[in-house]
Amino acid sequence: MKGRRLGRGLEEISDVFFSAESSKTVTDIPLDRSVPEFDAKRQAMPEIQTIGITGGPMDTMGIFAICNISIELARQGYRVLVVDDDPGNLNVTRLMGLMDIENAAEPILIHAPMGVRTTYRTPFLSHLLSYRDIHQNGNRYPWPEEYQKFDFIIFHIPYNRLEELGAMLRQISLFMVIAPTDRTGMLESYSVIKALHQKARQIQIGLIVLSEKGEQDASDAFSRMAGNTKRFLQKDLLSYAFIQKCEEIGKSMAEGVPLVLKWSTSEMRRHIYNISRLIIDDHDQRLRSIEKAHVL
Repeated sequence: MKGRRLGRGLEEISDVFFSAESSKTVTDIPLDRSVPEFDAKRQAMPEIQTIGITGGPMDTMGIFAICNISIELARQGYRVLVVDDDPGNLNVTRLMGLMDIENAAEPILIHAPMGVRTTYRTPFLSHLLSYRDIHQNGNRYPWPEEYQKFDFIIFHIPYNRLEELGAMLRQISLFMVIAPTDRTGMLESYSVIKALHQKARQIQIGLIVLSEKGEQDASDAFSRMAGNTKRFLQKDLLSYAFIQKCEEIGKSMAEGVPLVLKWSTSEMRRHIYNISRLIIDDHDQRLRSIEKAHVL
């Protein structure tokens, strides 16, 4: 990958997924621990790579992130489905420029940029609630057949509506919370993490730090939140991705145009690209682990 490759540091408080941390940034965390392999036989986790993203107290940032990350993944050749808010809300579909959609009643919509597919939350949840796991040839398929073709299913999760999302939460393997670096925002983000943990304890929890200042600012915020999570929830945060505010975010939201398409040379595009590459790296590692387990 061109440019500065984001490392896989902070292993004391991370597993195998997101990391944008350099080992030179945080010096008080040992970096000699091995990363545990993904357990392909663990039945609590879905077979498809599934990611839930929320902006926490900054809900529009969750919408912004899921829109741009999904398009970046699709640009690199992966089949991506986004589970969006229902029509009428300020949602991912609208940010993708899809203000007026024909055949909106279809279960999976095909109009999003770069081949991203979208579906609305209510029919998706209804489908999951009426579905039972399929077992074929000793393999477990926790998804209806029409969803099994996707490499990634990405969910936009409004942080204040967790009560409505029981079936969906059970289908998510990693939940990413976007947190600001100010004290109040961090506390609100921590409350989101705590509420999520109470609703779905099997979900791995990660963090995207949105900074107004710089990488060190984001590193300090992540370290504090990770420490609090481990202390009070007795559960580690996964390592993190770092993004920094820029003026293109507001323009993208106002105009309903994905940043990764219109402002492709911006610094934010680089952050989104780096996050998507880390998702792909871990997706490939997951597949290798599954293949290895099946051989054994």
